[in-house]
Amino acid sequence: MRRWTLLLTAVALLSAPLPAAAAPPIRVLTHNVKFLPELAAPTDAQDTRAGLIAAAGYVKGYDVVVLNEVFDNPASEKLLHGLRAEYPYQTPVVGRGDSGWDGTYGDPQFDLEDGGVAIVSKFPITARNQYIFSNGCGADGFSSKGFAHVRVAVRGVTVNVVGTHVQADDSTCPAGRARELRAEQFREIDSYLDQRVTGTTIIAGDLNVHRDGPEYSGMLADLDAIAPTSYSGPPSWSPSRNSMAGGSAEEHLDYVLLRRGSGSAAWRNETLLVKSPEWQVKVLGVVVRRDDEYSDHFPVAGSAG
Repeated sequence: MRRWTLLLTAVALLSAPLPAAAAPPIRVLTHNVKFLPELAAPTDAQDTRAGLIAAAGYVKGYDVVVLNEVFDNPASEKLLHGLRAEYPYQTPVVGRGDSGWDGTYGDPQFDLEDGGVAIVSKFPITARNQYIFSNGCGADGFSSKGFAHVRVAVRGVTVNVVGTHVQADDSTCPAGRARELRAEQFREIDSYLDQRVTGTTIIAGDLNVHRDGPEYSGMLADLDAIAPTSYSGPPSWSPSRNSMAGGSAEEHLDYVLLRRGSGSAAWRNETLLVKSPEWQVKVLGVVVRRDDEYSDHFPVAGSAG
C-alpha cells in the first residue's frame, strides 16, 4: 500500500504544472523624444526640451533607457550629457559612425542622417553593437535606421537589450511598402539575435505598429517576442492628450517586449502620462509657440509585475 501511495505521489508531482519562469529583474524605459534635424523642426525647442527631459522625474529610477529620434546632434548630445549622472554607461547614436561600438552589422553605409537610437544604462554595458537596416522608404530612406544591442549585467543577471525605431508610415512610400519594410526589419532583428545572442533579451522602442491593429500579432511573431501580460496608461501616441502629436488617431506604438525564452511570468508595459514645464519658442522676441510636452510620444516603461 505504501508503495502505491509513493507512486501516486510521484505521478502527481510530475504532472503538476511548472511555475512560470521569472521575468528578468530589470526596469526599462523607452521614449521617442522627437529630436528631428533642426531644419525639419525649427519651432520644436529641441535644445530646451533636451534639458527638460534630462532633469525630468519620469526618466529617473530605471536600469536601462532606450531613446528614439535623437537625430539632432546638439540636442541629443545635451540630453545624453544630462543623463550621464544617472546613467553613466551609454552607447553612441546608431548610424552616426563606427566609433564607440564593438561591432557594426547589417548595411552600414551611413546615409545623410543617423538612425536616432541610443541606449543609456545604470549598470556597466559589457558589449555594444549597432546594426543598420537594409532598406527604408520615404524620409526613413535617408537615415541610417537600425538598432543598438547592448549586454548589461543587472543585479547578477546578464540581460540583452535591443533599442530600435523601425520604418514609419510615410505618404511618399509606395502603397503598402512601409508595412512590408517594418516586417523585414523585425526579421532582421530576429535573425541577428538568433545568430549572435543567447539568454534574456528585451526589445524596446518605437515599433510603429498599433497594438490594436492588424500588424501586432505579426510583429510579435517576427520578433519571436511575447505579448506583455498587461498594458496600462493611454496610447503612447495620443493627440487627444498630447498637443505635439498630430492627426486624430490614438495609437499605441512604443513597446518594451520580452523575447521568447526570457521568462514567462508577468511582464507589464505602462505608458506614462507626463507633462513638462511650459516652454516657449520666440522669433524676433515674439512668442510663436508655447507647449508643455516633452515630446509627441509618451514614454513607456516595462518591468516584471
